[in-house]
Amino acid sequence: MLSLKQPNTATGIGMPFPAMAQSKTSAVSVPPPQALPPLPEEANGFRRLAFYFCLACIFIRFSFISEALASGIGVNTYMLYFTAPVAIVGTLATGGLARTFRSKAAVFLMLFFACMVVATVFSSWRGGSLPVVKAYAQTSIFLLFAVAGLVLNWHEIRLVFHTMAFSGLAVLVISKLFLRADQGRFSLSFGGTIANSNDLATHVLLMIPFMLFVLMDKRAMYIMRLLYFAAIPYSLYVVLGTASRGCLVALVAGCLFWFFKASMRQKMLAFLLLPVLIAPAIALLPQETFNRLSTLSGEKNQEADESADSRRYLFWKGVEFSIKHPLLGVGPEQFMNVEGASAVAAGGRGNWHQTHCTWVQISSECGIPAMIFFIAALGGAYVLVNRCYKQAQKLKLEEIASACFCYMLACVFFYVSTSFLSNGYTFRQPFLVGLAIAMFFAMQRTVMAMQVAKVPA
Repeated sequence: MLSLKQPNTATGIGMPFPAMAQSKTSAVSVPPPQALPPLPEEANGFRRLAFYFCLACIFIRFSFISEALASGIGVNTYMLYFTAPVAIVGTLATGGLARTFRSKAAVFLMLFFACMVVATVFSSWRGGSLPVVKAYAQTSIFLLFAVAGLVLNWHEIRLVFHTMAFSGLAVLVISKLFLRADQGRFSLSFGGTIANSNDLATHVLLMIPFMLFVLMDKRAMYIMRLLYFAAIPYSLYVVLGTASRGCLVALVAGCLFWFFKASMRQKMLAFLLLPVLIAPAIALLPQETFNRLSTLSGEKNQEADESADSRRYLFWKGVEFSIKHPLLGVGPEQFMNVEGASAVAAGGRGNWHQTHCTWVQISSECGIPAMIFFIAALGGAYVLVNRCYKQAQKLKLEEIASACFCYMLACVFFYVSTSFLSNGYTFRQPFLVGLAIAMFFAMQRTVMAMQVAKVPA
């Protein structure tokens, strides 16, 4: 039988958003102070320590600060190797694995990873596929368990969102320091993971909704909200300056999502702020950038047209490989080699590029079952957060609803833009799935707390 006790308002344990419970004037409907007692894991000191190391891992991965420092000072700091082990051990020691596998989304993502491993065994070049799987296991998939297993309540989820937003700021600082323009396209001058124009745009686009959350966060410091109010226009400037047509499509998809999914208050906010946020970005872009982006509306740009022809060829070649190798594909990261070698063998030149479509990349390199598991994991994560969003709206928990909305907007931006890139084996998908699981079960506990609070003591 549950015992009712006063929640810890200092740490947020035992209640969804402690500060909101103190305000009677808040627009959020908050229950009386009684709530569920804190879970044993919430009070576990080692779990909380591991959680903060998890935040450090998130910042290191999403800010790309290690790559920037390696380029700037010429020394690899290996930051992740100092933070990830504590997060992993904390996850294993405090029941994080069991908490992660409460959701089918985690099961589907691990089935996708299993398909990667098997596809590597039967790869067209095992020596080329093995490093990909090894890197994914060491530096990517652990985020699924660390986030889903260590993040337990909405106070901690709020810290994750703020960490992501701060990571976005760091990326913008790095962009400012290393940004270069070549033929009307922004890219980074160091050879990092997001140095390419399309990769840079996709990553910055993913970070914008988390910065938007802090901008709308009434409990955030005014100076921080003002900082993000300035950061979002610069983010849009970088995204549009890359002249990535895939990200332009993603921006349009995000606007449509906002129109159909946002609350009336959020729609009014967009109506008031969007011109202020986007006008500076558009005003500062070079004409060459507009010329490339205009290929979506019919104007000609030779480089963009040649790129589009190449992408169409690679896409259909990926579909062809998926049909010829439906179970295990040609091996992780082996599409480029197999395409080029087969074209040369047939008397052609070969394109020697990736598929430029994440979904076809997975199906052609790891097999159609892997693609199904991959889509099921990401789709399942989105469904979990969408359910939280509807519950939060019904219960008038505005801050939780805002977090869910920003998460779904990030998914729309990322999933649409990555449809034009080969990003199947990155750390972003495990993170998004893990965060969705944490948000869903934190929401269920919040609902239970509200129900218990209505029971007479």
